[in-house]
Amino acid sequence: MIRYFTLIFCLFCLPASANVTCEPQKMSGVSVGWSTEDIKFNHTRTSGQLNNYDIDTESPYARHVKTDVGGLMSGEISVKSNFNFSLLRYPQAKQTCIWFDQIDVQIHIDPTIYIAREHEKGSCRYQAIKHHEMKHVYVDRKLVKKYTGEIKRRVQQAVAKVGVVGPRPDNDVARVQKRMQSYLEDALKPVIDAMYEERRELQQAVDSLEEYERVRNQCPDQGHAHTHSHKHNSAYRR
Repeated sequence: MIRYFTLIFCLFCLPASANVTCEPQKMSGVSVGWSTEDIKFNHTRTSGQLNNYDIDTESPYARHVKTDVGGLMSGEISVKSNFNFSLLRYPQAKQTCIWFDQIDVQIHIDPTIYIAREHEKGSCRYQAIKHHEMKHVYVDRKLVKKYTGEIKRRVQQAVAKVGVVGPRPDNDVARVQKRMQSYLEDALKPVIDAMYEERRELQQAVDSLEEYERVRNQCPDQGHAHTHSHKHNSAYRR
C-alpha cells in the first residue's frame, strides 16, 4: 500500500496550565473511492512469449495437457492512503493534542489486456479471447466497488477508537503520529488482505474449464486458443 502524509497544524497560543486537557474534536471526514485507468491493449507478444508470464490463476486442464496462452489480463489493484493530522498546541506548557483530521483512501485499477499477435484483430478468435479477458477486468471493478464501503467502515471505527491523543510533549508529536498511522494501517490490513484473497478466488472462477471450452468452441474453424489471466495476471490458454 502506498501512502502519502499531509500534516495540518492548528496552533493556538493559550496560557500555560497545570491541567492541560485534550477535548474531543470533530474530524473533517473519511473518503474512500476507486478509479481505473482505461483498458490498454497489447498485441505485440507472441503466444510463446505470453507462456513465459507469471500467471496467478491455475490452468483447469490436467498437467499432461499442453496449452498455450492466447491472451491474458495484467492488472494491479493499488490502495493508497493519505492521512492528515490536526494539532492543538499549548506553547507555554509545551504540550500538544493530536487527532486525525482527514483520511482519504483510493483504490486504483490499471488493467492491460494482452492478446497473442497470432490472432488477427477482428477475427473470431481475437474477439473470443478479448471477451474472456474483459471478464477479468469486470471482476476487479465489481470487487473494488464492493470493498469501498467496508474499508470506509473500518477506517471510521479505527478513528473513533483513537480519538484525540494527548496532551503529549511537543517533542513527542512525530512519534505519536507514526503510532496513530500504524494503528490505522493495522486496522485496514485484514480487510485489504480479504479483498486480495477474494480477488484471487473470483479470477480463478473465471478461468474455469467450462469457460475455456466455451471460448475454444466459439471458433472451431480457427484451431485451438486458450486464454489466461491477472497482478494478478490471468490468462486464456489453448
